[in-house]
Amino acid sequence: MVFVDDLPDWVVNGIHMFADDTKVWRKIARIKDRQSLLDDLNNPVAWSDKWLFKFKVEKCKVMHICHQIQTEYEMTDDRNAYKLWCSEEEKNIGVYIADNLKPRLQCAKVA
Repeated sequence: MVFVDDLPDWVVNGIHMFADDTKVWRKIARIKDRQSLLDDLNNPVAWSDKWLFKFKVEKCKVMHICHQIQTEYEMTDDRNAYKLWCSEEEKNIGVYIADNLKPRLQCAKVA
């Protein structure tokens, strides 16, 4: 049995969990903010190893929301590094969100 209620204890930055979906976020204002987020991206993998639960690193992605610092992220699973691909839009609980935060995508999908 996996106890997901302790997953937030493994993450320093913001975390949102819903059903089988987990989102980790951090405002990136300095390069050291990037490292903090990168550490937190790998913490759920360590958590899943503890509980012998497969974390699907290959399904993970990153969304840069209105930030100027060029960053790339990767996660490590079983000693394999996976570069996270950037998403420009996501659907979260029925709401479409674009990386520029403009409502155009949501309005078009609803209409």
